[in-house]
Amino acid sequence: MTVHTIVSEEGPFYGDGVTTTFPFSIALFDSGQLRVTRITRVGNEEVLTEGVDYTVNLNADQQLNPGGEIGWTGINGPLLSDEALHIKRVVDLLQLTDLQSLGSYAPAEIERSLDKLTMIAQQLSDDVATLKKSLAVTETVKFAVLGASETVFPWRQTWVDLIDDAFKSEGLKVDFFHSGAGALTHHLAMTQPDALTGETRAELTSESDPDVIIMELGINDAILSFGNRSQTEMIADARALYGFFRDNNPRALILYSRLVPYDEEKHRQVAVENIKKKYCVPFLHQTSGMPGEENLYTSELAEVDKIISPEMQDRLDNWRALDAECQALADVSIDTSYFQVARLGLLSHDRFHPTSLGHYFIMSRVWDAFQRDAAIRAAVPELGRIRVLGDFTNFELLWRSVLKADAERDGYVVDPTFLSGFEYPMWMNIYGDTNLIYYIEYWANQQRPTIDVTNTIDKSGNNMFLVMMNDLWPNLEIETKLWIEGDSEPSVWNRASPRQLTSSTGGHISSQQNINLPIGNWKIKYKVGNDVFGPFSVAITG
Repeated sequence: MTVHTIVSEEGPFYGDGVTTTFPFSIALFDSGQLRVTRITRVGNEEVLTEGVDYTVNLNADQQLNPGGEIGWTGINGPLLSDEALHIKRVVDLLQLTDLQSLGSYAPAEIERSLDKLTMIAQQLSDDVATLKKSLAVTETVKFAVLGASETVFPWRQTWVDLIDDAFKSEGLKVDFFHSGAGALTHHLAMTQPDALTGETRAELTSESDPDVIIMELGINDAILSFGNRSQTEMIADARALYGFFRDNNPRALILYSRLVPYDEEKHRQVAVENIKKKYCVPFLHQTSGMPGEENLYTSELAEVDKIISPEMQDRLDNWRALDAECQALADVSIDTSYFQVARLGLLSHDRFHPTSLGHYFIMSRVWDAFQRDAAIRAAVPELGRIRVLGDFTNFELLWRSVLKADAERDGYVVDPTFLSGFEYPMWMNIYGDTNLIYYIEYWANQQRPTIDVTNTIDKSGNNMFLVMMNDLWPNLEIETKLWIEGDSEPSVWNRASPRQLTSSTGGHISSQQNINLPIGNWKIKYKVGNDVFGPFSVAITG
């Protein structure tokens, strides 16, 4: 025969769960020259065995009709949709034709030897080309993050932006970009067109041809209940979206970024009807139930120690079911630190979206997964070039250092030794913020100010009652509740005359001498805007 084609390898042939035969057009002397490799979704390769894993049916005339077809006989049935086959002709690098000086020369024998030499030349050419590719600069790996507003807000300061910058600063060929939008759900990603492009977010994500798709959806579906979809509908929406990418981007690795809205570490096995507000992100708290505080936000322990409402119990239950389905649909799941972000007070004024500092926590978890998860690193070899930079990239250490379990082992309090330890100065040096403790104190409020109140007043010494507030919003009225410790808390707020307001820069200072209150232990609260702060203890002696 003659070798009149340069084809020596073909594929990948993607499975679909149905097809069992795969035609090819590589010229062969016999089926033993064919090497068949199965490739899994995460990039693992397995060289298969003829007669065990597959069969080969060669065309009769390899000169006029080279090739044949592979019959897939895998023990698990047809090739799965997340697997592929690659085939290559492999010829032994030997010359076994022996031409005798006195003998006759059979043309077929000589032609076969020349054919084999041609095959060897093609094989070596392919090997050299493969080597050149491996030595060349690695192609940029594209990560598309399909999420809701937490992936685009604050603009240019989300964890997606931060991790993209981190890869660039490390010289790694990785490109992170977000393809989502605010208020996005699994359902809307498939059905709602972008106002400018006219395409859905699913279509825009798919058309970017990403190597990795990170799905960060579910909070809007279940916790915010956008669209009022039932639990069954939410799960069907997730299956449809993941299925869309399986069909249109079969080579892409799909990761699920879990924005967990409660303290899963301690409450994974706890029924939703037994979970307290202090173990959930503030959105699940709703508003205060204390006297006269309807529609107001508070971080008061007596309030956050309550069980979340039946409405929020249903939403958290829906999220748990949707989360379990998304973990099953994805190739790999990554646990982010959303509850930790919330508990540290690193949320914006809406008590929902992480601040730019909060996004560092989420980025830290994703970065850690890229360092440690074997499946992700096998699928994306470029991640194997990540270096160990130091503990400061691991915000889990900061969380463990800042907060500790309270005396009842039923919540978190600030660990006072944190301030004299390594992590707090590190936080200040790297992130330029010294207010972390105040964020933690008022973690469920819209505003997270610093408030200092004189806690002991000696009337005989004409001590002053001093109140200092900073980092509030400007020009807001300040109202108070005041009651003797042990009495019922009043439901009516007192307005000062003249009215007291925060300054144009969000500060407030007040002082009062000759306090006209009986000796005893008192409680005082402050209402500023939609937030309640306190109660603060004030001991009056005399």
